[in-house]
Amino acid sequence: MAEPAAGRTRAWAQETDLLSALFRTAFLLAFVPAPLYLRNEQALHAVSTWPVRLIIVFAALFTVLVYVVYARQRSVRWQRPLSLTVDTALVSAALYTFGPSSAMGLFQVYYLIVLQGAIWFRVAGALIAAVATALGYGAVQYALDSGDFLTQTALATHSIGLPFLFIVAVVSGYLVASRDREHQEASRLRQEMLLARTLQDVMLPPQPPRIPNWLVGLRLAPALEVGGDLYILEQLASGQWAVCLGDISGKSVYGLIYLSMIVAHTRAAAHEGLSPEEIALQVNAQVYDMLAPETYAALFVGLLEPETGLLTFVNCGHPPPLVVSPERGGVRPLSTGGIVLGVTRKVTYHQEQVKIAPGEALVAYTDGLSEARNRLGEEFGEERIGYTALAALQEGRTAEELVQRLLMTSRQWDLHPGRDDATCLVLQRLPAETEA
Repeated sequence: MAEPAAGRTRAWAQETDLLSALFRTAFLLAFVPAPLYLRNEQALHAVSTWPVRLIIVFAALFTVLVYVVYARQRSVRWQRPLSLTVDTALVSAALYTFGPSSAMGLFQVYYLIVLQGAIWFRVAGALIAAVATALGYGAVQYALDSGDFLTQTALATHSIGLPFLFIVAVVSGYLVASRDREHQEASRLRQEMLLARTLQDVMLPPQPPRIPNWLVGLRLAPALEVGGDLYILEQLASGQWAVCLGDISGKSVYGLIYLSMIVAHTRAAAHEGLSPEEIALQVNAQVYDMLAPETYAALFVGLLEPETGLLTFVNCGHPPPLVVSPERGGVRPLSTGGIVLGVTRKVTYHQEQVKIAPGEALVAYTDGLSEARNRLGEEFGEERIGYTALAALQEGRTAEELVQRLLMTSRQWDLHPGRDDATCLVLQRLPAETEA
């Protein structure tokens, strides 16, 4: 998990080396021929002296080396300290070449060197770069005006803004260090979210199982990397299928803890052979003390007999699923009046039964689908979900196509799509003549 982040960090580091080399190249191309086209005799004499020539040649060779190293995706030991040293010497050589008249303009380039030091070595690097540039500038003034080196350095650098240069060094160093801490924290959170998403995919596979003589459609659309919706669709020892859909109030990694707990207890209760009513009562008793005070879970629990289409269910504060009949043109909501899990220890649930006939479909969804609001504040709502599902089935759409249409229609309705998790599960019983 850490390798991609480390790779991105190395790539960003190499890019800063390349940017430094590109800046140095541009500076050399502007600095070296300038005395010729400006026809400045003093500058021509200065650029022909051996110290300036040595700095120019070394800077050019070093820059070529950086390009070669970058192309091979490698690094040279002491490359960055050398880069700061070369850049300081190069700017100082330019100051010496063009004399006091260029001091104000070229001195600003020293700020870029200080910022480079901050990026590469944080506060310490920025301060060292500031000291080096101050000494380089003082050496230039000493060479131009003679006199005492320290006195010339102090007078010249103070007049041109040396104190501000050190302020920039400290501030930029701390800013880059702060950015590093934020980047590390963001990377840590990203890794946690990726891990949580992986765990959620294990608990809630995006591809549902197949039920003989039924078509299954499922879509989970979490608002964040990790959503708070859950579903259970698995066969029990009795031959029945546990059909559950729920919504946890908590989101992100913390919501995943509660989600995994609800899924585990619900699965365990279903495999014990309990009825939907008993499953709801047992899960509520098990999670009541574990859920945070502001956390709750809406849950629909059903046991389906696929051969007969008989569904025994209990609704714990969940948006009522719909039984959609394209032949009769009817939509029946499945609600038993139960409250959400985790609100109170003592609770009563009552289960009911409904038979899903051949050609009909069970459409279950979370409130992220039904509570989508348009710009007028109107919810998408149960009624529109029913009309949309009925129309799709009457057109001969499959369960998967129905799920896609519901999610698409809800998003188009929603003024702010993606604010909440949206999950849709459709179980479509095949017509009698097509059953295997």
